Amino acid sequence: MKALIYVENKSSSPFANTTSSIEYIKSSELQSLPSAVYEEIELLDVLEFDESPNILSIALQKLRHGGLIRISGTDAIQVMRESEAGRLGLEGASEQLLNGRVRLTSAHDLKHQLSAMQMNITTISIGGFRYLLEAVRE
Repeated sequence: MKALIYVENKSSSPFANTTSSIEYIKSSELQSLPSAVYEEIELLDVLEFDESPNILSIALQKLRHGGLIRISGTDAIQVMRESEAGRLGLEGASEQLLNGRVRLTSAHDLKHQLSAMQMNITTISIGGFRYLLEAVRE
């Protein structure tokens, strides 16, 4: 089973390539899903916009052993670097960092957090302000 988790009206649009093999689930419904059944879970801007402080732990509970989690969002450190270098004005940086977000994240911090949760990091990439991190549950 595969699931794409999103925050309604805030995540990047998850519906561009809809397929019947993927469940599209609002982050507010994540807690009610069965544990350890998903082979693949994608969190689309969920860490930044969802109000639950434990949303990452909740998502990992839903992932079966050997399953893959893919997390994407805005890398706050990249936004600050671009602003500091003068390539992004304060208004643009504010829009990237705030705009309804509950918390800021970065690929670097997320890597350490997932490693501490016994996850095997397989991919980390940053393009522009966006990060993509993939990890396998051991």
